[in-house]
Amino acid sequence: ASVYQWDNGVFSLEAERRVKNNEINSWSQIPDKLLLYDYLGTNPSKGGLFRSGAQIKGDGVVDSWTGHSNFESKSLALYVRRMPAFFETFPVILVDRGGTVRGDIPFRRAESRYSIEQVGISVYFSGGVLDGSSIEKASVVKAFARKSQFGEIFSFDKKEKVPTAWPLV
Repeated sequence: ASVYQWDNGVFSLEAERRVKNNEINSWSQIPDKLLLYDYLGTNPSKGGLFRSGAQIKGDGVVDSWTGHSNFESKSLALYVRRMPAFFETFPVILVDRGGTVRGDIPFRRAESRYSIEQVGISVYFSGGVLDGSSIEKASVVKAFARKSQFGEIFSFDKKEKVPTAWPLV
């Protein structure tokens, strides 16, 4: 995995292609390795999978895949703009297929023209631990939107002492 592959969305596009072309039946059949590569923490510019030292010094050990998040406002599908590889902070922006901003998490409430509460954005999950779940509570949707900036959403265990490498199945 490289910086350029992340910034161009190579792994997310490949996973979506496999689901849309019916090469697999659902998101739960996407290979773990592809899901993990579609997480910003595996990017070499962010330390990558192969950094030295124990995994608990980074994000932690992958505990589970939460699922592929799908955001929508009414009947309009929305996509979280992913954080570019060399950024440390980036605004949370939800766009439609055409790239038009339809929702965001504003820095200041006075500028909250497209806030998740005002627009009424919900999230549902395909595959993973939350497969089939739909969430409409704004604070929870915001939390998942923030995590979606980094690609696929995983939960991590930072306490368990394990070897440096995580075996992919």
